[in-house]
Amino acid sequence: MAVRDASERVTLAVRSKLRGELREHPEAFGLPEGGSEASKLNSLLEAGARALREEARHEAQGSLYEQMADDPEYAQAVKNATRSAFEDGLL
Repeated sequence: MAVRDASERVTLAVRSKLRGELREHPEAFGLPEGGSEASKLNSLLEAGARALREEARHEAQGSLYEQMADDPEYAQAVKNATRSAFEDGLL
């Protein structure tokens, strides 16, 4: 038995150009042909939300890497781990 996520009905304005492109060329958005307009819009919304979360995660990671790059203790830990890996034949 498949479990579906709870859904809510919303009303939103969609630019007519986007709506037409979605209707005529769903494959350009990574969507299969066929299916309802609502399911296509929902898939597009989910894909956009995933992309924004991924972008935010990458930005946070980049910020963390920048902070670590300037941390002398982190640099020493990396050197020690790399040396140990070489000595153990892992690298």
